Amino acid sequence: MAHSRLPYVSTMLAAAWLTAAATLGLFLGAVVTAIFAIKAFGKQSAEVGILQQQFAEQQEFNRQQAEVLNLQARDLRESHTRLKRDQAARINVWEERGPDPRVTQSQVAAGAVREETVTVYVENTSEQLIHDVRVHWKKGGRPWIEPGRQRLVMPGKIAEFTQPLSAGESTGHDPPVIEADVYFQDAAAVHWLLPPGGGPPETALPDYEPSQDR
Repeated sequence: MAHSRLPYVSTMLAAAWLTAAATLGLFLGAVVTAIFAIKAFGKQSAEVGILQQQFAEQQEFNRQQAEVLNLQARDLRESHTRLKRDQAARINVWEERGPDPRVTQSQVAAGAVREETVTVYVENTSEQLIHDVRVHWKKGGRPWIEPGRQRLVMPGKIAEFTQPLSAGESTGHDPPVIEADVYFQDAAAVHWLLPPGGGPPETALPDYEPSQDR
């Protein structure tokens, strides 16, 4: 009876060993797979780290480039503003009073009357024309009469704007305090105002009208 059970036991042992061997094989395969997975993960992590570093470096480069471009843009704006102001600064304005310069001696000899006048001269010493030149007259600090106008003043030329001191209504000032705001547009289409009595040019609105308290 004992002899009849030996083949059965041997078969069971063989099956157990096969099962154990298969389990061990699976275990070893899992270990190898895990090792490769860990290595792959480590490699991917390293690549991700490199990409993150490259991205950070690119961001820093972009930030520096943006700063450089902003500085260049500001320099260009300032340079453009200086160029525009340079032309405005080369517009000279002065005033003279006396007998009407438009009346000649021969006309006086023929009986014409030379009234006392005020004349504003606008000289363009720049290398570009100015246009829409206007002289806004004020008497006693208030708008006086209609502005004198000239469409263009070419480089090197002088525009004259003359008004008799008796023009308009009297303001009670004796002698009358007459001033003139000179307005013009430069070659870059920037509007400028030259206040009475000189001073640096000021930018102005296209529809500039003189205030009463200037």
